[in-house]
Amino acid sequence: MDLTQVTLIDGVFQPDEARELLTKLINHKIQYHQVDAFSKDIRNIEDSAHSTQRIKALEEALATLQQTVKEAEAHHKRIVIKSDIALSFE
Repeated sequence: MDLTQVTLIDGVFQPDEARELLTKLINHKIQYHQVDAFSKDIRNIEDSAHSTQRIKALEEALATLQQTVKEAEAHHKRIVIKSDIALSFE
C-alpha cells in the first residue's frame, strides 16, 4: 500500500528540454549508484552488485529515451512526461 504519492514531473516539453531533463535525472541516479558501489567496495561491507546492475539498467534506459527524443525531433513533436513517486513502508 502506498503511503504517499508525489508528482515529480508532469508536463509537455520540447525535445531538447525533455532530453536535458531526463539526461540530468538519469545521470544523477547513475552517479548515486557509482558512489554507492565505490563506497561499498572501499569499506568491504556489502556486495555492490545491485548498484552495478542499476547503472547498466539506467544507461540502457537513457539510450532508449535519447532515441525517443530523436524520433520526436524528426517528427516535430513535443514530449509529454509524467512521473510519479510512490512511497510505502517495507
